[in-house]
Amino acid sequence: MVSKLHFCLLATVCCFFSLVVFCHSRKISTDMNWGKSCPKNVTLVYTKAVGNDDTLHYIYSSAELMSLLAIKTVNDAKLKLSCSEMPPSVTLESPTSEIYSFGIIFNQIIAYNDSSDSANLLGSNYTEWQNYSTGDMIWKISQNKTKPNENLVVLESFRGNGSFQFAFQVSDDVRQTQLPHLQLNDNLTLVGFSADGVPADFVNSRFALNATYISSYQSKFDINSVKSLDDEYTPGVFKVTTWSSHKKSYHSFMQWKSVCYLTNKYERKDSSSVQVYDLRNSTAGAVNESVAFKFFKMRHDISMKSTYISFGLANDEKYYNTTQFTSWFFITGFGEAPVEKISVAAIIIIAVGLGLPVLLIILGGAFLCWKKRRSDYTPVYGTIST
Repeated sequence: MVSKLHFCLLATVCCFFSLVVFCHSRKISTDMNWGKSCPKNVTLVYTKAVGNDDTLHYIYSSAELMSLLAIKTVNDAKLKLSCSEMPPSVTLESPTSEIYSFGIIFNQIIAYNDSSDSANLLGSNYTEWQNYSTGDMIWKISQNKTKPNENLVVLESFRGNGSFQFAFQVSDDVRQTQLPHLQLNDNLTLVGFSADGVPADFVNSRFALNATYISSYQSKFDINSVKSLDDEYTPGVFKVTTWSSHKKSYHSFMQWKSVCYLTNKYERKDSSSVQVYDLRNSTAGAVNESVAFKFFKMRHDISMKSTYISFGLANDEKYYNTTQFTSWFFITGFGEAPVEKISVAAIIIIAVGLGLPVLLIILGGAFLCWKKRRSDYTPVYGTIST
């Protein structure tokens, strides 16, 4: 009887979790050849994530600036691509099918000479900046690092014996297998940037990115950094930064942990910090040569802000030259940015760490009180002498 009850309970739990997974999972597909009708030097990749109530469309493109365009629509919406002029234009067959959209453009990769070891891009001498426009580079899909079955797309541009890379991936509800172990799900995209073996421009080189965020519905932008109590998944890193766009019920975000890695082993000892700077107004002229901006070009309800994101920690002397490698990851998607929850293991450790001393204090206090009462005890009839 007991075994039957256990079986019924187990079956119920399994069915419940199966229903939860089924209700929330999306069918993800990636078309590596979506831009085949465009000129050969144009790279366009399209990932679609179809859910029960809506569809998420992600377009990764290096024409003519590196950009990610994200569009949330009703399920029967279809995209159209036109390569009649550069950059190509992406439109919806039915504009009313759009729910919300945003775009992220990386218009510049910056190498700068950090002669003061301050890891402060804006505090460095501007004459010692080397600006690489992503539109001036030739980007190709990296075949050996692109996995269609995992919806992983890597765009690579070679320089010298090394390369710059941007990686994009829509995944199921898992964590990165490597540090910083960001939480992934099919409602967001994992984006990675790396400089690997690229010749250093300066003696004390560090890298930075110039990023522009575009959002529909005249959204407001904020950058906030919060500290977490738990570093279980990313040891030694407690700071999470979120660049969010919001207007009423419409939200999107970029989120990252303030850590980058200086070797491709992605170990804690090879990590450094990530700095983000104040938001500034952005002009259309700086980003209009991108697929993402062109989608919004004729609209009057958009908002746009830019910032710099740089890699390195003050006084650590871990310049790019030492390892010739820098890598950074973030997640981006629709809705509110996820909140890193404290794991069960961390809760147990905290409970034991805090609870055990408190318990010992209580037991110790009770023992002292008991001992004091015994020492103060005087028998009613006094002591019996022999």
